[in-house]
Amino acid sequence: KWNEGERAELRAELDAAFFLLYGISRDDAEYILGTFQGLKDDATASFVAGAIPERQMILDAYDRLAPGE
Repeated sequence: KWNEGERAELRAELDAAFFLLYGISRDDAEYILGTFQGLKDDATASFVAGAIPERQMILDAYDRLAPGE
């Protein structure tokens, strides 16, 4: 069954995994995501109750997947 929230979370985890596989730091990932105009931002997410901006979902996934330092 199609679950948009689950699909968004899986996409965020894949994006974060690619950043990590390519050795991109969190700061650089955050900068790169800031250059993407196609991502839903805070303004778009605020119209949907409980929605988390895509950029933040990716960075949260990055934090979860990143090896401890």
